[in-house]
Amino acid sequence: MKMLKKSVAETATLLSAHNVEVTYGDGRGGKKTILHDVSLDVRDGEVVALVGASGAGKSTLLRVLAGLVEPSAGSVLYRGRQLTGANPGAGFVFQSAALLPWLTVQKNVEVGLEARGIGAQARAEFAREAIASMGLAGYEDSYPRDLSGGQRQRVGIARALVLHPDMLFMDEPFSALDAPTAERLRREVAGLLGSEDRIVRSVVIVTHGIEEAVEMADRVIVMGANPGHIFHELPIDLPRPRDARDPAFQETADALRALLGEA
Repeated sequence: MKMLKKSVAETATLLSAHNVEVTYGDGRGGKKTILHDVSLDVRDGEVVALVGASGAGKSTLLRVLAGLVEPSAGSVLYRGRQLTGANPGAGFVFQSAALLPWLTVQKNVEVGLEARGIGAQARAEFAREAIASMGLAGYEDSYPRDLSGGQRQRVGIARALVLHPDMLFMDEPFSALDAPTAERLRREVAGLLGSEDRIVRSVVIVTHGIEEAVEMADRVIVMGANPGHIFHELPIDLPRPRDARDPAFQETADALRALLGEA
């Protein structure tokens, strides 16, 4: 999958958040703190899972890392440079694929390329490669209404991958899918990091699933709520591919479950 080439030098740490705060007005003249004093690194070659109760600020943190939400205090650095807008090294996958219903699969995947000023011929080539990489070759001229939920999410992932981002940010991307489809997509996303010629360098995923976090992540960040903060960081040192029936897998899942109960 050729797509767009990176021009920046590789570093051990791709992204760093330092003492991030996010505060909004509460509509009554006061303020509500969503995230408090959050510091986090995302390193080259790893999958980081963000878990926690509803209201812990997981999705907000993901959007701060992607440059879609500006922190009220603190900073986010991508390859050593402070973000001042959308993160140029990030591709984003939403819970729903958020496809444009009036565009074909091909044109949906081309949207980000067009916004970057890529010419029509190059856009078409890059998009076809991204679509094929997600197992959807032959669906280029289909519309979202013609696709299953799993296929639509594959298009959403292809749309993120076509920009060849360093990092793939995923906000509960499998929660609306049936179990077999979610399982296949989890393995495919993990496979993006599984070769020397990797399509992306790192993945950050928000999930409510304990087993999903243990299956996918190298590190799990457990977040507490009111306001959102990092409660604990749990390294996952299990060989891949991981089997949920493995006693070591279950032991790790139980440890994560206990941490979530304490957060």
